[in-house]
Amino acid sequence: MKRLIIKLLLVINHVHTKIALTDIQEIEQTVFDVDNNLVINPDGPLNGLRGHLLYKSGYMHNKRFFSSEIDTFYRMKGFVNSESGQLVCDCVRKEVKDRAYTDIDTDKAQKKYLIRYHTQLIRMFPSAGDNLSISAGRPNALIRFLKSKPVEQYSNYILAALLLLTEHVNISIGADLEKEGEEKLFLKRADGIREYFNLSLALNEKKADQIWKDYHSETVEVIEFFKLCIECPLLSPRAMNGFTEPTTYEQFMTGNFLNTPQFLIQSYIYEFIETKNDYIEFVKAVHTLLSDQMEYIDTITQKSPKPKKKKLLEKAYKKLFIKKEEFKNTKNHLSHIIKLKSTMDENNTLPLVEFIQSISPTILPLYNRDTKEFIDNENAIYSDCVESSLLGMFCWLLYNTEMEEYSTGHLSKPSSDLLLFFKNYSIPRKTITKEMRLDWCRVVSGLSTNEDISYIKEKRNEIRSGLLNIFLIIAEIAGHSSEISELINYLKKMLSEQQLDKKFNIQSALLQIFTYLSNGRVTEVLCEDLRILNRTDKLPDIFGKIQLICEFNTIFTLDVSSGHCSINLMNSSCTRHIHHIKNELSSIQNEYTNPSKYIECIIMQYITVELNKINCSINNTVYIPKKEILHHLSNYKGNVSEIFLFGRISHIYTKAFIVIAFLSYFEGREFPLNDSFVRFTRNIIGSVVLNGRTQRQHIMTALLFNSYSTTYYTSVQYTFNDFINYEYNPYLVTGILKDILEEKAFSVNTSMGCFKYLLKILARTAQFYTLLRRETTFYYLSSLIKRSSDSLNTLFMVITHVNSIITQDMEFTSSDIYIYWLMHSFETFSDELEISRMIYDSINPVEIGCKFNCDSNYTITCGKLWNELRDYKEYFYDEYNIVSTEKYINIMNKLSCLRTKRVNRDKYPFTHFYCNRTNYISIT
Repeated sequence: MKRLIIKLLLVINHVHTKIALTDIQEIEQTVFDVDNNLVINPDGPLNGLRGHLLYKSGYMHNKRFFSSEIDTFYRMKGFVNSESGQLVCDCVRKEVKDRAYTDIDTDKAQKKYLIRYHTQLIRMFPSAGDNLSISAGRPNALIRFLKSKPVEQYSNYILAALLLLTEHVNISIGADLEKEGEEKLFLKRADGIREYFNLSLALNEKKADQIWKDYHSETVEVIEFFKLCIECPLLSPRAMNGFTEPTTYEQFMTGNFLNTPQFLIQSYIYEFIETKNDYIEFVKAVHTLLSDQMEYIDTITQKSPKPKKKKLLEKAYKKLFIKKEEFKNTKNHLSHIIKLKSTMDENNTLPLVEFIQSISPTILPLYNRDTKEFIDNENAIYSDCVESSLLGMFCWLLYNTEMEEYSTGHLSKPSSDLLLFFKNYSIPRKTITKEMRLDWCRVVSGLSTNEDISYIKEKRNEIRSGLLNIFLIIAEIAGHSSEISELINYLKKMLSEQQLDKKFNIQSALLQIFTYLSNGRVTEVLCEDLRILNRTDKLPDIFGKIQLICEFNTIFTLDVSSGHCSINLMNSSCTRHIHHIKNELSSIQNEYTNPSKYIECIIMQYITVELNKINCSINNTVYIPKKEILHHLSNYKGNVSEIFLFGRISHIYTKAFIVIAFLSYFEGREFPLNDSFVRFTRNIIGSVVLNGRTQRQHIMTALLFNSYSTTYYTSVQYTFNDFINYEYNPYLVTGILKDILEEKAFSVNTSMGCFKYLLKILARTAQFYTLLRRETTFYYLSSLIKRSSDSLNTLFMVITHVNSIITQDMEFTSSDIYIYWLMHSFETFSDELEISRMIYDSINPVEIGCKFNCDSNYTITCGKLWNELRDYKEYFYDEYNIVSTEKYINIMNKLSCLRTKRVNRDKYPFTHFYCNRTNYISIT
């Protein structure tokens, strides 16, 4: 039942959203120009619903982590330790080293633009782990500049200027770099004389090994990129092969809009702005800058007409704002999505789900516990990934479902700061605020009673990621109960021995502590991919995923990695009304059957994907867009952006399928290393937690089906031989084989090529015989044979290939395999006995050896096969052909002899035969 619930939890994307839909509705109704009665155009780029749906659809997530234009830095090396004889996997993934490729396979103009675009995308979305984020630790990052104290009040104007630049409004924003050490960022009014601001770009925080300049050069480069976009021919609506916002659903589904500067800045703004009031101030900044441009152009056109510039301004103005009276005549997109969310939230027994899902890392100032003040210095900041994860975890653990508020009464001697925090925030809120984040810092920052607690920044700020370190923090704020102390000692013991205990024991120990912290509400703990690695301070700690399952049908996941920490919460309450949700989705889909605007295309595709997820959950399967991916491969022309529109790529099953589909569909065809799909799948592999055995098995198994896989993915340094000896999973292999051999999207030749390469890899291993004698393997091969135009020729090709691999020094013969195939063929090809005859002709009774004899079910096989050959004797026995008669008699005698070795003759009578070493009785 729990497995079913977990699958159902994948129905709807429970992705945190920074601004609630009700807030977006209020923003939509806000008047931004009283004189002209102007509101946001619901079809335009300022509509918060656009950012909301783009984020929930996972487009920027897919773009950042999997773009074929981005070289993601990772390495996986698997080897056998010569001393212990154990498999060791050394995996590294460093997002900070991601770079845009410089040899993109396209024309010169597109290449130049795409390199610039993806360079800025990487800088604007540094992202750690599997979480899309604009937060960054390096002082030179754009977010560090925008969040710095002197700049913060002007950040809305900077972002507004960038957004207007993407709408071809030539805002005068730029950098003055003439005087070294006195670099400035300015934003001028339309007249080019007056300024909105003139800010220092000086980089006060410096490091001895820094590779960046002494000013905010990344900020300058981001701004310069958007300025260049104004005159870029590729971004013109008239460009034939350019990158523009789509106006039809067909254009939308190419995914080319993911390379537009509009998509880039709109996604960034959605990540940056956290509250309704912040968004309103941002829109005001857009209106101020645009109005200034309009007023100035009206003034100068009286003296010197500039119709082209005025026309561009008017077009941008209409795209961004409309009169409130005209708003009533537009399609109310937001009402549909709000109604959908209302249906999903119906009977939601856990109000804090939305709040916890709203928590993501942000930039915070350092806290001085001695003075109880925050340090007012633009360089005294950090990213609070561990702190925010702890906040979410404590809110979840301490929530009392009966009282519908947080409760700390069951804790033994919690800290005064923790008690004060949950006194001030006693009930769940919809979204997290900056004030709440700062108050939480007062709870977890600067703890000095335990020197073992490790922080990264001065004044003991920025908690270092690591399971032991996190529990040391928990002990300090929740109280040193016996449960917590025992767990900490247990973790320290494993670290001192450099050896993890059995998973069951670790889960039991964690269950004890989380049962205590949750006052008995946590009922089960599951661990995944636990491992001992060095922290960022080079000390060992434990990393991996911990899932806490609660009695009120929620699953809280704590994902701890070296240098990062994140949380996720999934609630199953909506699955009770899954058919109501499906009906609501279908109703919205009917409203948008012919989308003609960008926002309508976004809604249509979002609803389509969510419906597919619902249908999969009803059928108790994980949503994988198999049909869409295979269709894309059948029309592949060097672009993978369309696949990014099929939903957030996050589940290991989806990732593995994409890799499998590409490698199997194009087996036998070698692509250049700069091909888009090669690089796309390379990034898919790099995104998998390759330190984890289960996920590693999924990916490595996929590589067994293509002869060029080791050429494509050189970052994976793990031989097939070691993989097969230590981590080979026969069920994963046969599962993939089923898809390849049965899927009609694959040609017979392609499927055959994959099968042949798999056999080549397994040839000198015990897995070769095990795979081929499996009943399921023959059934999958039967599907391939049946869908071929010449079934006998296809079977002949299979048999010929198997024969070519088997050598005399192997422990088995081909006849040991064909015996099984022959038996299964009578059932599978009951109307095509020619198939059985070809298999029969491939058997040499003398070669049926000890491998077949040793199989646990060979006696059953012998009995069944003997009966089939007896019943269909006329197809195999030719009394006028001595070769035929001898072979038939020998096979039947062999089967009879093998059958009677272990089975009592009276219980399983073979009435026609008597077998001994010297005498074979012929059939009458």
